[in-house]
Amino acid sequence: MTVQQKFNYWLDQIIRSEKPGNEVVAYWFGIFETDQGYETSLTGSKTYDEHDDDWACNIDFAPADKYLLLGQPGREWEDILDDVKGYLIEYFKTETFRNSFLNNSQVIACGFEDGDIYRLK
Repeated sequence: MTVQQKFNYWLDQIIRSEKPGNEVVAYWFGIFETDQGYETSLTGSKTYDEHDDDWACNIDFAPADKYLLLGQPGREWEDILDDVKGYLIEYFKTETFRNSFLNNSQVIACGFEDGDIYRLK
């Protein structure tokens, strides 16, 4: 299974099992490094402020299966960031996404936990 397939499966399961309210307007895919490589997590916020990135710290929604191990230890963080952006852009093309709470949100963003935020939607 490719990392893209693993990523899609993870999000498919979250979309099928979780029902955040419409008040969650922004979703954050945070990336961080662990002993096993890189991981990403999904959280949602009831607030979004394009001028203040602290919105991503507001955890008003966290799925039960919040984390996905991406692995790939030893790779450069910039490459992992590009990969996650790409996984999301590809996921946006799926039928599951088009009919999901993620698609109904105002914002979907990703980035490293202590780095810049990249808005993809």
